[in-house]
Amino acid sequence: MKRYYLIYILISLLLVSCNMVSAEKSHTNIPSPVNTPSKIETKKTDESKINEIHGIYISSINNEQIELIKSLKFNTIFLASPGIRIDKKPYRTDNSALKLLNRNVKLLNKHNINYFIEFTSGPGFSIDGKNSNIFNNKLEAFYFSKMVKEAIKRNINNSNFMGISINIRNSDISETIYYEKSLKIIEEIQKDYPDVKIILNLHPLSFENGFKNIPKINNKNLIIKADIYLKSYTYSGYGISHKTSFTLNRNTILTSLQRLKNVENDYVKDIIITFNAPFLKDSDVLIQDLFEICRTLNFSHVITHNTSDNTYNITKNKTIIKIIKRHNL
Repeated sequence: MKRYYLIYILISLLLVSCNMVSAEKSHTNIPSPVNTPSKIETKKTDESKINEIHGIYISSINNEQIELIKSLKFNTIFLASPGIRIDKKPYRTDNSALKLLNRNVKLLNKHNINYFIEFTSGPGFSIDGKNSNIFNNKLEAFYFSKMVKEAIKRNINNSNFMGISINIRNSDISETIYYEKSLKIIEEIQKDYPDVKIILNLHPLSFENGFKNIPKINNKNLIIKADIYLKSYTYSGYGISHKTSFTLNRNTILTSLQRLKNVENDYVKDIIITFNAPFLKDSDVLIQDLFEICRTLNFSHVITHNTSDNTYNITKNKTIIKIIKRHNL
């Protein structure tokens, strides 16, 4: 009897030992956690609608600007850039503009910050208004499209590249001609890059005209950007834009932007509002109202920042900084 009992104990110990070995082997097959580097939280595009953008419009990037972007929780940069080809024949490469653009893009990619590139000049168009031949010359419009496609080719493999913005705004050009030419340029670009998001900047007089003459657009990868441009203003009171003065208060802004909301349809799903005005005495109330209206209407918003002009420099106004932080969270 003792012999059987001893055999039973030995068999039990053997089974326990086998189970422990099996458990150890299975444990070695469990992958250990991998530490991945942290990234700045940014919002990406998808095939239908971009996520809400809290953007900043800026022409040059340096480490100081990067810190500002991070601290104020901006998730997208609208990088204003002169054309990488000159505005007159033979439309050669503008090496200084290309070098600046490449440097800015490299820094944005390094810090994992999303960006649109907005060209403010190029073949047939200069930002100072001296050259607007692009509106009556098909060849120059073609070369402008070609320049944009070159830029897309350079950036399309960058994960932070969100798209291109076409800025050929000239308040002396009729709205009909402006939209006809802008959409023709965009159509030419999309022949080669149909999936790249392209921003159509509305005509410069759109805001002061109450957004009444916006064309119906059938383009699923087109984003509309409306400029709230003010030379000077009191709030609530009056505003002066490119050519007219008008009543400026929360209700007039809401009425105008509600009219713009009606432009949205099954194809144009995204509208961005840019605040392009100096920071004056009443700016904080105006910006607060504008951000709240944008949120209500499901519009993204962008604010212009210019370090070379204190009236456009965000860092010079602590109240504005607090409002931006609150709405960018």
